[in-house]
Amino acid sequence: MTAEQLLDFLIHFQGETSSKASDVVEIMSRRHHIAFTRHALTPEDFQSYLFSDDLNSAIRNQVYHDMTAPLSNYFIYTGHNSYLTGNQLSSECSEVPIEKALKRGVRVIELDIWPNSSKDDVHVLRGRTLTSPVDKDLFEEDSWGKELPDTKLELPVDYKRAPQYKRLIVIHAKNSKGGLKESLKVDDVSVRSLSLSEQKLEKARAHHGTALVRFTQRNLLRVYPKGTRFNSSNYNPLIGWMHGDEMVAFNMQGYGRALWLMQGMFISNGDCVVL
Repeated sequence: MTAEQLLDFLIHFQGETSSKASDVVEIMSRRHHIAFTRHALTPEDFQSYLFSDDLNSAIRNQVYHDMTAPLSNYFIYTGHNSYLTGNQLSSECSEVPIEKALKRGVRVIELDIWPNSSKDDVHVLRGRTLTSPVDKDLFEEDSWGKELPDTKLELPVDYKRAPQYKRLIVIHAKNSKGGLKESLKVDDVSVRSLSLSEQKLEKARAHHGTALVRFTQRNLLRVYPKGTRFNSSNYNPLIGWMHGDEMVAFNMQGYGRALWLMQGMFISNGDCVVL
């Protein structure tokens, strides 16, 4: 690849329209281990450039998207059954996979909360399976920080503008009793969220594609793996993203092509949400 071809690649494929010839020279000479012959990159050199986060801005660990748009404009890195260490039926539950997911950039963590046998406390585990509850108390103050003050007894007159609540967003989740078509109807007044299994997403795409896209333009849609994925496998995330699904929920315990696609989707914007 010549310098001219690399410049064309930066402008027309990477979208770096402000790139200049001097940028190409810097890429070719900045790292001594990227050798080039006759001022051209070999296939090995080009591969090294693609995977160098300090040279390739597309994978650089920095936030460069506009982060001021409405929440429904973003794809959000979302986990599924985030507390499981392995399969969906008998693996251990732990805080460790939650910590790993957060460090990897996951922004939505799912916790299933069930009452204990004496009904005086709750456990985090997958209900009606052989999974055991998380040993650590995920609701203790040391885990998540101090709670907001209890305002049930005394609400200030201007409580709606209280500073501790100014970044708090509450979105109503509701599944309509009228079926999938009714669930995808858009309310011009309020914003809501909807959860669908991957099978229902396929059905919505096949029979209500336009309504699905209209719904995600204003509301939040979460899609999760079907219940038969006992081995914590995942589905094709592109189907959801193509229809505006903001939260494609994935099992983070394993590996494979689908999970690699998920990780690659979010690494380009500093492990953050993607516009």
